[in-house]
Amino acid sequence: MATRIEKIFRTNTINTMNLILNEVSECVENLKKQKQISKHNIADSLMKVAQTIDKFFIKHNISDEEITNAIKKGK
Repeated sequence: MATRIEKIFRTNTINTMNLILNEVSECVENLKKQKQISKHNIADSLMKVAQTIDKFFIKHNISDEEITNAIKKGK
């Protein structure tokens, strides 16, 4: 039987990964348009990716311990 965290990941991971990939694609496109790569722009994009992942965990009340246990169980 799947654990709570496995069910959450199964049903929401695709959407979250899509949001992250959109952020990364936007960052890459912006970098292509510029002659110089700004560390600030890269940092902003990385922050958006981190916030997207963090919101996912907060929304579903997932702790670091649950993630660690799910990874160990999957091995």
